[in-house]
Amino acid sequence: MPSPFSFFSRKKSTTLPFKEYYDDWLNTLKNTLLPLLRQSLSSPSPTLLPFRRDLLLRHFLSYYDFLDLAASDDVSQILFPSWRNSLEIPFLFLGDVHPYLLTNLLRSLIDVANDEEHAPDLPKASVLENLESTPWQVLTAWVNPSATLMLSIEQIECGLRLMVPALVSRMKKVQAGFVGRVAEKWVACDGKKIGMEESVKVEMEEMLGVFLDANRLRKSVITDIVNATDVYQGALFLDGLAQFLVGFKDPELLGSCQDFRFSDGSNSIHFSNWFEIWNSSSSGQQKRFISDYQFSSTSSQRILNTESTSNPTTTEDCNNRWIHIRNLPSRFNLDLLSNCSEYPIFDDFCPYLANHGLGQKTHPKSRSWYRTDSLLLELIFHRRILEYPCLTNDPNVANAIYLPYYAAIDSLRYLYGPDVNSSFLHGLELFDFLQSDEPGIWKRNMGHDHFLVMARPAWDFSQPLSNDPPIWGTSFLELPEFYNVTALVPEGRAWPWQEQAVPYPTSFHPHNLAFFEAWIQRVKRSRRTNLMLFAGGGGIGATPNIRRSIRNECENSSISSNNNSNSSNFNILEKNGMYSKICDVVDCSNGICEHDPIRYMRPMLQATFCLQPPGDTPTRRSTFDAIIAGCIPVFFEEMTAKLQYGWHLPEEKYAEFSVFIPKEEVVFKGLKILDVLMGIPRSEVRRMRESVMELIPRVMYRRHGSSLGLRTKKDAFDIAIDGTLQRIKDRLANILDR
Repeated sequence: MPSPFSFFSRKKSTTLPFKEYYDDWLNTLKNTLLPLLRQSLSSPSPTLLPFRRDLLLRHFLSYYDFLDLAASDDVSQILFPSWRNSLEIPFLFLGDVHPYLLTNLLRSLIDVANDEEHAPDLPKASVLENLESTPWQVLTAWVNPSATLMLSIEQIECGLRLMVPALVSRMKKVQAGFVGRVAEKWVACDGKKIGMEESVKVEMEEMLGVFLDANRLRKSVITDIVNATDVYQGALFLDGLAQFLVGFKDPELLGSCQDFRFSDGSNSIHFSNWFEIWNSSSSGQQKRFISDYQFSSTSSQRILNTESTSNPTTTEDCNNRWIHIRNLPSRFNLDLLSNCSEYPIFDDFCPYLANHGLGQKTHPKSRSWYRTDSLLLELIFHRRILEYPCLTNDPNVANAIYLPYYAAIDSLRYLYGPDVNSSFLHGLELFDFLQSDEPGIWKRNMGHDHFLVMARPAWDFSQPLSNDPPIWGTSFLELPEFYNVTALVPEGRAWPWQEQAVPYPTSFHPHNLAFFEAWIQRVKRSRRTNLMLFAGGGGIGATPNIRRSIRNECENSSISSNNNSNSSNFNILEKNGMYSKICDVVDCSNGICEHDPIRYMRPMLQATFCLQPPGDTPTRRSTFDAIIAGCIPVFFEEMTAKLQYGWHLPEEKYAEFSVFIPKEEVVFKGLKILDVLMGIPRSEVRRMRESVMELIPRVMYRRHGSSLGLRTKKDAFDIAIDGTLQRIKDRLANILDR
């Protein structure tokens, strides 16, 4: 099939020479380098393994170097490779294997080694034979991978999520320009080729640039993976990649493709049949490769079509909604994650980096629940914004500029680390970069159109610059340089000029509509056998405070219930028949509940009211845990939520979904919380609970890569982005009016 650009090509096609090179390259890979590598992998002595691993790596890199040369001669033969066979086409991205496939292969190696469900079903004799002939280092290479390796994989994947959409966007612009210019010239030249060469040449050069960058990305990913792994892991990764490419030339496999053409006679095969072809036709080695590495038709199609399926938004939908992600050096974000265990006074947050900041699943079979740490809100936002449908590479057309700076994680060195006496410096390095690297982006609106996420209360960044010696916190929000930047924080101050509070991340992160709806149904069906619940710590000291009052009231109500006293309140409960318990306390002292949602979510599902007293700071993550559980929140001061989360919990609707009891009335005037709650009619309680359930999507952060169905429900991230865009728009309008 000729290239769609062959009519306009500057030179005659050189497809045949490159095809010959590729065949020679593949034969060398299959018949020489791969056997040598496997010989070293099966040898008890690893002496030659590093050399042969590097030899195979250089072989891959030389292929991409030659691919660059061939593209420089005629880029159309690479982007539209007629010399590829039908099986390879679905895995291609701008001329060669999709970069996502490389990291997916690495993930699959790790998943298979650590998942008992995917252990190979081999006869016992085969297992014993393998154990005898395979070095122990090879058998255990992927078992319990190090935190450093997993962090490196996260960094590589994050880079891909930035680069791949950018390349796709550039390619679309090139293609649009190509069609437009050729059409104009075609009309101007009355359908003749004469006079169109220069116009086409410009487009081909731009297309070549996109391809070379895509190739550079592939080389970088392969090299980074090998550098991040040890010698055995790197060798096994290259072995898997080589076997994947070699497998496409299997004659029996190719012959089977003839039965799986599209009905229109095209050369593409159905993705749904690809896995079937491979399993039915390939050799045992190839079957094991595909089975173990899990390149199923569904996952591959999802990976390779990310750009088309995840972004159905039109240009019109993005009017006044364009966001540009500022390209910051990794020292401002991903590199900071490598310090996750560097601060002995602070908790080690390395275990919670998994799943792009959502943390590890609460159970291997869990689909929606994770051990999420609120400190990683910055990482969660960064991952989600990469899926935002209105991203632009042009800062001049952007309505907002996102700074992917992990401010809270970086603040740890000033709060707990070696820079504790230099907290006034926090943020200055970032500002210097913004001023020196493409300074026009910042100067256009002097930072008014910039925003970032800071995963700690704003007070932690509000130490006055004049404090000497410094006290708690850094001075990031006190720096005049950042006065105009919008900061999204889990807790704002009483005068939030710079910041806006957004919900703490809970542990609930569904990835499709079915799991979300299943949870909603569970919340609706839950029997509310407890009147009120307090999940938290504190309240055990002698000083009067709201938490102590709550604990005392709960203890007294429990004693009354057990003794079957004549308490009028208990008699009301007994006659009511709704509750088997007046008050329940889940002790979360010393942070034992923070990463273990089962401790408090089950009691919350059984409670009608969830008490939200302030602690060290006014706000509580428990507020959002309670809403997720359909438990009506009870607030004791307005700074806990009403004056904080105006975007997500509208101030005018608080009476519809919550109860407010001034803490002073409880602590100093003896008002009983039980009396207030029992005074609410049952019909009103039902209505309030329905209002709470309506808020669930607004306060949850759905999982990245979620289904299109679930994306129709705006979550905490979506609402935060909407609010940020409107806030920036209003600010810029006010500046123009001055």
